[in-house]
Amino acid sequence: MQNEPIVQLRRVRDFGQTISDTFTFLKENWKPLYSAIGVVGLPPLIIVSLLMKFGMGSLDLSANSDGGMPEGLPSFFFSVFVAYIAILFVYLLCYAMVNEYMRACTLNEQIGITTRELLSRGFSQLGSYFGLGFLSILMIMGGTILCFLPGIYLAIVLMIGPSCHAMERAGATGSISRSFKLMKDEWWETFGLVIIIGLIQWVIQQALSLPIMLLMGISMFAGMGPNGNDPEATMVWFRTVFPIVMILGLGIGMITYPIGAIAASMRYFTLVEKKEAVGLGDEVKRFDQL
Repeated sequence: MQNEPIVQLRRVRDFGQTISDTFTFLKENWKPLYSAIGVVGLPPLIIVSLLMKFGMGSLDLSANSDGGMPEGLPSFFFSVFVAYIAILFVYLLCYAMVNEYMRACTLNEQIGITTRELLSRGFSQLGSYFGLGFLSILMIMGGTILCFLPGIYLAIVLMIGPSCHAMERAGATGSISRSFKLMKDEWWETFGLVIIIGLIQWVIQQALSLPIMLLMGISMFAGMGPNGNDPEATMVWFRTVFPIVMILGLGIGMITYPIGAIAASMRYFTLVEKKEAVGLGDEVKRFDQL
């Protein structure tokens, strides 16, 4: 029989408790989350690796020795374009699955949830998460272009948008409006949380990236490094190392992504409880029923 969850989601947290509960929740629920991410992410990563290998294999820099366009450049750019579309789709689906898992936890549906079920839930809400992400990016880019600081402000406000949709099914525009309402007078503490969580993710990514850096260094010292006077040697190095580095980097991003998503959900629950006491109301109703 499974024990009760260690982390109670619907409660008010201070700064330190939010960070602590984020990692406690991840430790408690890593298996279903990373199983789903692995199933969704691994096949596309293999495809992306093959696409990059194919694109680089068709690129011939020797054709550029007389100032002309390198042979195979269109195939290379097409492969890169398809690879990035695949990457964006995978990240969007992971984005949806993590938030849908958080929703399942609030409904006590996380026990025994399968990868297939979590994938199905993510797919069913993919359009809403895409619309929310697209509108958020447009708003942040617009704010950044105007004065940079509005872009930062909007990025912090909209970080809880996915949680708003996951928990309340508010839709893209409704989640954006809800984010502004909840974040009122709470921006600076949320900004600090984003900075700390971002630093933690960066440190973890750097630690996991160390083997990649060693791989690049060893390959260069082994004679695989690029030679400015030998385009063929340059391409051999890139064809061998670059796809590996890219795929490993994407894999590390998938490993660390849930940290930020869970922290955003914890912040969402704190703001809702602080302003609306939804969890307290549920406890009162449960007590009355008993």
